[in-house]
Amino acid sequence: MNKKFQKSNWVITISTVAILFVPEITLSADWSAFRRDSNRAGADAEISFYSPINLKWTAVLNNGYTYSSPIVYGETVFIGSSEGKLFAFNRKTGVKGWEYTAKGTIHSTPAAGDGIVCFGCSDGYFYALNISDGSLKWKYYIGNSINSSPAISGTNVYFGANNGYLYSLDITSGADAENWPKNIGCHLWSSPAVSNRVVYIGGYDGSLYAFNASTGNQKWVYSCGSEIRSTPAIANNTLYFTLYNGNIYAIDLLNSTNEKVVEKWPHKQLGLGMAVASSPSVADGVVYITANADYKPQSPPFQFPPWLPYVRLYALDASSGNESWSVSIANGYGGFHPYSSPAVSKDCIFITTRDNNQVAKISAFDRLSGAVKWEYNIGFSTKISPAISKGWLYL
Repeated sequence: MNKKFQKSNWVITISTVAILFVPEITLSADWSAFRRDSNRAGADAEISFYSPINLKWTAVLNNGYTYSSPIVYGETVFIGSSEGKLFAFNRKTGVKGWEYTAKGTIHSTPAAGDGIVCFGCSDGYFYALNISDGSLKWKYYIGNSINSSPAISGTNVYFGANNGYLYSLDITSGADAENWPKNIGCHLWSSPAVSNRVVYIGGYDGSLYAFNASTGNQKWVYSCGSEIRSTPAIANNTLYFTLYNGNIYAIDLLNSTNEKVVEKWPHKQLGLGMAVASSPSVADGVVYITANADYKPQSPPFQFPPWLPYVRLYALDASSGNESWSVSIANGYGGFHPYSSPAVSKDCIFITTRDNNQVAKISAFDRLSGAVKWEYNIGFSTKISPAISKGWLYL
C-alpha cells in the first residue's frame, strides 16, 4: 500500500504557545473543542507522528497560568489565558489574528463552530465571539464562575457552571433553549459530552447525569460516591469517566435507563485511589487514562514531603476494562494531581509530564507498549491538554 507522507507539527501553551514539527501520514480534522469534539474522546487515530521533533513557533500568551487548552478550527488556534484574554493565532505561523479581553480568568477551553468561538469566564459571563475578527457576538450572564468547557452540538452550545446549573443556549443568539437550564445543585467542573441528542455531565456530588438535549428531560442519574472533575468520553455507545477517588467507570449507553444504569464492566480503582482529575481518551477499543499510582522518594532540594505519588499512564481494554499495560510517567505537576489529559494519534499517546525537580516535558508514548518514543522539554509546568489537528500537535 502506498503511503503519502506530508509534514506535521505541534504547539505549546501556558506563558507561550509553541509548535513542533514532525513527519506525518494523513491530514486530520479540526480539534474544535476540549477533547476534540462533543464526544470528548480525545483522539485522532487517523494521523501518525514520528520523530525528530523541532520547535516551529512560539507566541506569548501572558505572565500568569492557564487551565484553558488550545483548540483548532479551520486555520486558527484559539486559547484562553489567566489574564482574561482569548487569543486567535494562525495555526501554521503563530501570527496573532486578534485577542479579546474579558473581565476575569478564562479556565474554560473554548469551542468553535458555525463562525463562532465561545467560552466561559470567571467574571460570570459566557461569551460568543465572531471567529473572523474577535468581535462580540453575544454574551450570557450567569453570575458565577465557569470552569466547564462548552460543547457545540447541532444549533446549541452546552456547558456547566459553578452555580450548579447545566445550560443549553442557541449558538446564534445566546437565548436559552426551551426547558433549560437544568439545576443539578452542585459545582460543575466537568465538561458536558453530547452524543445522539443526549447530554452527559459529572457533578461534584459524585453523580453522572444524562439529559435529553432537545427537551431537557433527565434520562437518568448514576451516583458513584466521589466528586467528578473529569470530562466523560463517549465511544462505541459507551461512556467512560473517572472519579476523584481514582475509580474509572464504563456505562453502557444502549441499555441504561432511568430504572437501571448498566455498567459495561465493573468499575475499578486505578493506582492509589486518589486524585484523578484528568479525562480518559478512547481510540480503537482502548481507553487511555492517567492516575496517581506509585510512591517514590523526593530528590533534593525538594525534601518535603519525603515521598510523592507518581503518575501512571494506563491502557485499558474498552470492552472489558482489563489492563493492557501501564507505565510510570512522572510525578505530575506538584506531585499530586494529574490534570493534563492525553491526546491520542494513530501510533502515539501525547501527554505533558513533570518530575518535581525537572522541567516539564511533552512526551510521546507508543500505543501498543507504553514505551517512550520521544520527549521534548517545554520548560514550564502545564496542566493543559494537547490538541491534534491537520498534522500539528498544539500545547
